[in-house]
Amino acid sequence: MRHGLVAGEADALAGRSLTALTKGVAAQLLGVSPRGTLRLARYEQLSGRERPAHDRLTAVLPTVSDPALCRDIEVQRQLGAAFEPSFGAFTLSLDGAPGAPESAATDIRALVAVAFHRLVMDGVEPAGGWTAPPSAADWAEQLSIEEQARLGLLELLARDDPAEILDAIDLLYWVPTLSLAHSLVAEALVVADAARRAAERAGLRAMEPFLDHTTGCSYTTQLRVGDAAELIERALTGFEASGNWSWWMHTRSVQHVLAVMSREQLPDGGASMSELERLLLLGDWREGRRSLGHSVLMEMAIVLTSLGDADGARRIVLADGDIDELVLTNSDRALIAEMLFAAAVADGDTVGAERLQRVVEHMMPSPYVLIVRERMRALLSGSAVLEAPVVEDLGNGFEIFRTRWLLLSDAVRRGRRDAALGALADLDAYASEARVAAVRTRAVQLFRTPVAAAEGLLSTRQLEVATLAAAGGTNREIAAALFLGVRTVEGYVASALRALGLTRREDLATVSLPVALGAASGAATEPVYLTLRQGQVAALIAAGASNLDIADALNITEKTVDKHIAAIKERTGLGTRTAIAASFHTVLAHPVAP
Repeated sequence: MRHGLVAGEADALAGRSLTALTKGVAAQLLGVSPRGTLRLARYEQLSGRERPAHDRLTAVLPTVSDPALCRDIEVQRQLGAAFEPSFGAFTLSLDGAPGAPESAATDIRALVAVAFHRLVMDGVEPAGGWTAPPSAADWAEQLSIEEQARLGLLELLARDDPAEILDAIDLLYWVPTLSLAHSLVAEALVVADAARRAAERAGLRAMEPFLDHTTGCSYTTQLRVGDAAELIERALTGFEASGNWSWWMHTRSVQHVLAVMSREQLPDGGASMSELERLLLLGDWREGRRSLGHSVLMEMAIVLTSLGDADGARRIVLADGDIDELVLTNSDRALIAEMLFAAAVADGDTVGAERLQRVVEHMMPSPYVLIVRERMRALLSGSAVLEAPVVEDLGNGFEIFRTRWLLLSDAVRRGRRDAALGALADLDAYASEARVAAVRTRAVQLFRTPVAAAEGLLSTRQLEVATLAAAGGTNREIAAALFLGVRTVEGYVASALRALGLTRREDLATVSLPVALGAASGAATEPVYLTLRQGQVAALIAAGASNLDIADALNITEKTVDKHIAAIKERTGLGTRTAIAASFHTVLAHPVAP
């Protein structure tokens, strides 16, 4: 047992069971002394049990006479208050003298508390109303605080003192998460890696799920979906094993965000999504760290929006109150504000839209917030949304991808076909490189008639015939596959076209029919990987673009388009462009090889 630790504490820290330290015999032993109470509250805060930690620290503070220990306890208490405004006014200031050299972790913790408090309160309207919005200097100061905290932790970890690392155990998670909250993804990964190595050397395996989580979230931001999924799954297993259900819920929601990027359907048919919503509505997470639950609300809203359920996204994100009541960092608040703003504009709710616009206008002008402001202004004025190249310098792959999606959907909504096809090509290339196959498929669906329309208008037999025709089958092939006469098939094709308002057989490939590829299609049953350019051409074909459209969108010649189509047919075994279009979601909507 390490010197100074109570019975069971070292085993819990070494055994991926931080939650065990917040209850039972170890918790009772820790609560005997002020220093033990401080450590116990630290474990509780990190585990998401914010309120018990706050009450414990508030009760012990008046009993302590040692100034250094008083400062340690007060800074720890203020860290909790930074995440939970209902605990009262945040009073911590960075203007005072730094602590003694041996309290380096406390100095860093103070920086983290101040930085997170500013992020959480950014965009929340004061009781007396807003005056002047934050300035560029405010954001520069915010970045300076983050940098001091990050470099301070790296310096502490470099000393490789196990006692000092234990004293900074919560900072191993909070500092990289703080960097990520400022969209400093590369910096977050560097400090998370240093924290992981230090935790391993100090025997703090209990921190593994937390570090898997923050690294997985960083990879998600970079659109490194495969790397992120592995770490998020590992974090989920760790939190479940330790009984940390607050963090389990948050990690599960991140897993769903990854799922909607990489799959066409949610895992287990969306049952776990329903379970998450039930936990959010009925669970006791509000008694812990509310910011965890509110982050889950935000991530579920992203999932529902990605699946086209804007009303569901609005319902879930407001399940715990108005936007001012959500405990979120500023980038997450801006994302939620933009979601609600778009819904308000669509509903014609000008008052609601203008109020949400004021929220973002009164946030610190980070690069991300500035981009959201411009998109909101453009949408309210009826002009085109912000151009994608503006976000390239963010270093945030998820936001770059999201902006490309908004450009595409905006162009489709406005009927700007040429711009929409160009935006689809850009999105498809980025999605292919990022290995987010499902979103490629959903992008093509924007150009198609909804499935429900086809299913409602066509009889079962018409739908069967139309599906095989869309997949490139000839009337004779369809007749043989369905045991019908050729003239009967011709009649079904003609009636399906009339019902769908189409004039050409080729147009069936642009309707979102539930395609079940069979013998008539000649399609490959295994995924076929294409080059980046071939993937773009296939996506544009699936969207109904002509060769001339494709040439214009990709800035290549029609002759080059013909060569790409020939290569696609050779790789896939598909004989017609109609078959390519119909098979896009089953054969071509996969990460493409370089």
